[in-house]
Amino acid sequence: MPSAAHTLFWLSLLGGALSAQAGTDLKLTRSISAPAPAAAPDESNTRQHMQSGAALRAPAWTALAARALPQDPQVRSAQAMLEAVQARYRQSRSRMWPSFGLQSVHGDSSDRDGRLSVERKTRQSEANLRWNLYQGGADYAEMQAADAEIIAAQAELLRAQEEAAERLAEAYFDVLRLQQLRRCAAQRLQSVTELAAQAGQQREAGKLAELDWGQVQNAKLEAELTLDSLDADYHSALIKLRLLAGGELREEVAAFSLAPVTLSGIASNASVQAAQARASAASLRQRNLAATLAPKVDLQLRRQLHNQTSPPPSTEQQHGWSVSLSWEWPLGGEVLARRDETAARARQAQAEVSRAELSALAEFEALRPRLANLQRVLRNLREQEDKMTQIVRASAVQFEAGRRNLQQIIQTHEAYYSLQQRRIEHEHKFTLAHMRQLALGGQLLDSLGLRPDAP
Repeated sequence: MPSAAHTLFWLSLLGGALSAQAGTDLKLTRSISAPAPAAAPDESNTRQHMQSGAALRAPAWTALAARALPQDPQVRSAQAMLEAVQARYRQSRSRMWPSFGLQSVHGDSSDRDGRLSVERKTRQSEANLRWNLYQGGADYAEMQAADAEIIAAQAELLRAQEEAAERLAEAYFDVLRLQQLRRCAAQRLQSVTELAAQAGQQREAGKLAELDWGQVQNAKLEAELTLDSLDADYHSALIKLRLLAGGELREEVAAFSLAPVTLSGIASNASVQAAQARASAASLRQRNLAATLAPKVDLQLRRQLHNQTSPPPSTEQQHGWSVSLSWEWPLGGEVLARRDETAARARQAQAEVSRAELSALAEFEALRPRLANLQRVLRNLREQEDKMTQIVRASAVQFEAGRRNLQQIIQTHEAYYSLQQRRIEHEHKFTLAHMRQLALGGQLLDSLGLRPDAP
């Protein structure tokens, strides 16, 4: 940050220049064009949002995000996982209903009927209905756990959409940043080129030393190299954005701002919500000792559909029903070990919730002072840039009047460009940090103007 003495120096320089301009009636044949105001129309929108919180969404961004997000591999993976979990829930729900079956027997056998040996041909079919009436509550608990896993998968899909949107927005804002830097660099090159042309006239007239001529040529070369480097970075950023957009960039990149939203901590964080839902599922799968040791009760109905057994047996069952009660206890301790496993998995899932909450909260709170500092720096940089714009224009007048030398003019232009560059870079840092805070608070999609997919 500039010192107070440094600021007073520039203010005094501005005052002297304005008084000199008012007190003289010089007719300038050619003047150095002062750089245009730093904020282009799209940049003004960005600065206005940062100062007042006004929301602006460019149609280009909306169309780009709507096309790119469904194609993102992470989003497609999360969507497929959600569909798999929903299918698993339907499987667990089906266990609450009876199962219907058909059985057909076709075979030959050698039977003994009393004292007679019989060669019997069996051709019969039957229908059966089996219904598990009780299994210690395991089926109902599994259905509830599967329902909780659907909530976790929906949260994971939301997290995937947020992360994909954040990656796309970062690439988009990087292109906007480089657009602004290229405009400033082009204005700098134009100013230095005009300065070099005027210095060339003075050199031809013998009024300019070779050392000063070398300085202005070096400044022009530096401005050309900077613009060339920014052009390369800009095209690289466009390639990255095009790849993230699915390999095609139809829209023109136009500036937009983040919509203001109210952040209330990390309660809406997708990762935290997913971890909480998984912990709920693991807890629902825990079974107490009574449920673990409970028997199974099954109802079975059978009805014969067709029978061509020859010779027929002395008795045959046409239809019937039965209720069976079974209790099975593995002697190796499998049942208790399975119960211990579900308890351990529940503790692990709850610990994962604490980890997700701590990680999100630590990053969320750490961003507060960083954002506050960036806002203060941006206010100061904008004030300095406004004053520096007037200083550059006044210095051009003083140079024409012979009150400023060439080296001072070059330094003024370099300082002005450096100030513009710092302001643009800090605005970009503020936007990225703000997006990260919105993502941690679960509000990024709303702020970007993207509605989450309905579950």
